Amino acid sequence: MNWLAVGLITLISGGIAFWLSKPLVEMLSDTPLVASNYTGKRLPTAGGLLCWGAILATSALGSVLQPFLQSLFPTMTWPKWLPWDPWVIALSSGFTLLGLLDDAAGDHRTRGFRAHLSALWHRQWTTGGIKAAGGFALALTMGFSLHSSWTLALLDALLIALSANAINLLDLRPGRALKGFYFSSLIGLILMEGKGAVTILPFVGASLSFFPMDLRKRAMLGDSGANLLGAAFGLWAVLALPLWGKGVLLILLVFFHYWTSSHSLSAWIDRHALLRRFDRWGTDSDL
Repeated sequence: MNWLAVGLITLISGGIAFWLSKPLVEMLSDTPLVASNYTGKRLPTAGGLLCWGAILATSALGSVLQPFLQSLFPTMTWPKWLPWDPWVIALSSGFTLLGLLDDAAGDHRTRGFRAHLSALWHRQWTTGGIKAAGGFALALTMGFSLHSSWTLALLDALLIALSANAINLLDLRPGRALKGFYFSSLIGLILMEGKGAVTILPFVGASLSFFPMDLRKRAMLGDSGANLLGAAFGLWAVLALPLWGKGVLLILLVFFHYWTSSHSLSAWIDRHALLRRFDRWGTDSDL
């Protein structure tokens, strides 16, 4: 792993996001991309567009700079699956736009992963159902780009799609989804000794400047942001984890989706002091 390249790319994505964050949030405050948070306060759902914009700008800059840097430093090795890889761009863009559809035109009378799947089964289209079906189609396409085996492609597709929805399920309180994304990424990188860092860390960098805004209830991550970051984590998982690790993660994701379909995650967190403190850390909520 070339940590110099990884650090440079992460720094660029973070810097671009920091430069974009304030004007983008102000601009989106007067658009349909405004929604009520858990207290009823109306906030712009700017997180997805900010992270996606930073990743696209990093990709454009990186694809231009890479040949120049390679000519200056011929011995410098570049890791695979950089942010400007066509598959990374396609996956991140697709998941962001599907989430954006839900942010802009979502019918929130149908809630929950199970409810959207039931609506799809009865041929009733909802924006959440379109997001789920479209995300799985994108993830399956990504799976077949990596494997010729149906079984392995389906496993990778499920990991990407369920990871995206898992971050969505966390996005119920300020900062919770981002904390979940950061914690999962940190644990994964530690366990895998940094493998695949170039895939996930640019997304971490792109979201960091938005984190304080989310915590202070100035803006929300939105379905676009949760979808993007969850898919990025899922992509890291399919690229970095061994087969047994993918199996363990799939079991955890399926259990998490099953459990949250019949339990309140917020109520469960509130009953456990340590989780409650972590959940509310950085916010203005009482501990």
